[in-house]
Amino acid sequence: MPDCCRDNGVFPRPNGRIDVNLTGMFLCAREAIRAFKKQGIDRSVSYAMGKLIFMSSVHDIIPWEGHANYAAAKGGIMLLTKSLALEVAHLRIRVNALSPGAIRTPRNVEKLTSPEVFERVLLKLIPAKSIGEPEDVARAAVWLASDESDYVNGVTIYIDGGMALSRFHRRRIIGAAIAWLTGSGALRYDAATGWPVGAA
Repeated sequence: MPDCCRDNGVFPRPNGRIDVNLTGMFLCAREAIRAFKKQGIDRSVSYAMGKLIFMSSVHDIIPWEGHANYAAAKGGIMLLTKSLALEVAHLRIRVNALSPGAIRTPRNVEKLTSPEVFERVLLKLIPAKSIGEPEDVARAAVWLASDESDYVNGVTIYIDGGMALSRFHRRRIIGAAIAWLTGSGALRYDAATGWPVGAA
């Protein structure tokens, strides 16, 4: 059952995940910026006064049925990142975000109930045909926290093997399913949208 609807028509309290994933980021950023201002810039440590790295998800741009509150919070992080970066750039405070895709964490591994689920479902959504490791995310975070990324500000880095780019890929999977179900054979695809538009 999607998180935004119930049989009795009552809209559940959505703020649990939004409080943690969006409001929590905002409050932590506010306190961090206050601390950065007090400490100032120490060029022996960094060229920046401070760096903020928000943890987001590919679901900041990929809708997730049944998890509307989570996706809404992650989508909010994208504009929080950009808006805050504009506000504090003149202070030499950099604000960026990381959006991981399918990463081999214990929680994600639990969902891979069988090799078939892994091969047929998950990998079809990832152009790189593999899932990421926690170290992939860590390396990106270290880079953003270093002066090696000193001119990078207000961006979201996707660590996802191309998953966020795969909307066209997913639509071709849907098209293949339609062709199989209807017996219509190969389909033509709209060049702009990627959606199947008819028999080839």
